[in-house]
Amino acid sequence: MIKLFSINHENDIHHLIEIGEEYVISDDEFIRLEFDFDWINHTLTCTDCKVFKNSLVDMNSAYRWYLQSENEIFLLDSSEFAKNNHYKNSFKNTISDHFTGVRLKIKKMDLTYLKINEIRLKKESEERYEQCAELRNVISLLKRQ
Repeated sequence: MIKLFSINHENDIHHLIEIGEEYVISDDEFIRLEFDFDWINHTLTCTDCKVFKNSLVDMNSAYRWYLQSENEIFLLDSSEFAKNNHYKNSFKNTISDHFTGVRLKIKKMDLTYLKINEIRLKKESEERYEQCAELRNVISLLKRQ
C-alpha cells in the first residue's frame, strides 16, 4: 500500500490517501499515479483527495505532500506542470475505449537536508516566500528525526 500524506505544523499527518500499488508507477525522477475511475468526481466527496487535487494547482502548496512506499518517503514537487512536456509534471483526465480515468505524473525528491535546502535557497532567490516556508517546515521535520 502506498500512502500520500500531508503534515500539519505539529508534524502529524493531516491528510492521508492510501493507494493500491497497482495504481503507482515509479521511475527515476517521477512518480506516476493512474486511477482507472472518475477520480475528479471522487474528489467531490473525499476531503483528502480534494485537498490533494487543489494543492496541485496552488503554487503556494507545491511542497506539502509526501509519498511513502515500503521503506522510502519522498517529498512531492508539484511546482511545475506543463502539457506534453516529458520533463515536467502532468495531469491528464482521459475518457476513451482503452483507458478512462486520471493519469498524474509528479516529480519526487529524496528527503535529504542538502537537497531540500538547495531548493529552498533557489525559491528564496525567486522570491517565492510561501514555498520557502513550506520547505523550512520540511527541514525542521528532517532535523527532528
